[in-house]
Amino acid sequence: MIRIKLVILERDENYITRITNAINANYSDKLELFAFTKQDTFIDFIKNNKVDIILASDTFDVNLKEIPERIQFAYFVDSPSLESLNNKKAICKFSKISLIYKEILNLYSENPVNVFNLKKDGSGETGILTFLPCNGGDGASVMAAACCLNFADRGRRVLYLNLESFGTPDIFFDAEGTFNLSDLIYSIKSRKSNIALKIESMVKKDKSGVFFFDECKVPLDLMEMTGEDIQILFDVINESNLFDYVVVDTEMALNDVILQIMQNSNRLIYVTDGSQTSNLKFKRIYSTLEIVEGQRNLSLLPKISIAYNKTNCISNKYIEEIQNINVLGWAGECIKASSAQAAHQISKMSMFDTLLI
Repeated sequence: MIRIKLVILERDENYITRITNAINANYSDKLELFAFTKQDTFIDFIKNNKVDIILASDTFDVNLKEIPERIQFAYFVDSPSLESLNNKKAICKFSKISLIYKEILNLYSENPVNVFNLKKDGSGETGILTFLPCNGGDGASVMAAACCLNFADRGRRVLYLNLESFGTPDIFFDAEGTFNLSDLIYSIKSRKSNIALKIESMVKKDKSGVFFFDECKVPLDLMEMTGEDIQILFDVINESNLFDYVVVDTEMALNDVILQIMQNSNRLIYVTDGSQTSNLKFKRIYSTLEIVEGQRNLSLLPKISIAYNKTNCISNKYIEEIQNINVLGWAGECIKASSAQAAHQISKMSMFDTLLI
């Protein structure tokens, strides 16, 4: 297990005591803390000892040339709105200890020495479930969020991964933090960071227990992802053991990114409202995937299940022409409920039982 050697330079002895107690109570197995109030003893220490991270109060005039290149450096500041100082990261020292820890992890992941090397044995056991709509408005995002809530309620570590071009995960989940999906995408594309640590430092946790990433700052960031980027993301998730399940919420398309998601998924859940339009579109999707299977030598059709939303099992809205298609269940329309309220209501249903691997 990684134990990051952290040095804090801070004049306020009371603050040193408080943050030392907080780190020892919550992260003693992950952080080894050395705290200093005098700059000369601080400089002597970092010259003669292995150090990973330095957080220095901006009240000290630290000569950055004296900091070895192998050490990641950031300023400890009073203002939560200050993002950088002297071209270095600025971290608000009055943030919650959990947020400070995530900032420390993020800094540590930037060191080239700590770049994550992917294993090639495919030993990861994270279940990947992908929800896709048959038609716009069928409620695939609500179903995906409901599945996450259901799994989290069972004590599973589940990540809601919204990969829609214009996704809005904050409709369902909320938590404090400064990072978003754009930051993770940049790290994946750079190929220079420890992606597993990036994920751990950037992911948020809703009060329900569901993990998630905030949406991209700009949707174009997500649109620039390639199939190779997606594969790196799933490889790291599998090897990191951070989650038991990843629930992917994305749109229906047949580009390289979506096909890479499909290949990595254990199950593909298509959501339909049972309308003639949605059911006809699903038939076209199914027949197209048959062709793709043959062209690319893939196995996609056995992964497919149908979830009926905004309808019920006696409405005669089945997709009947496709034999032996697995049906997860039916969710009636949640009248006058918001998307988040609908997800919570549907999460109590038993339809998700068969998705547990």
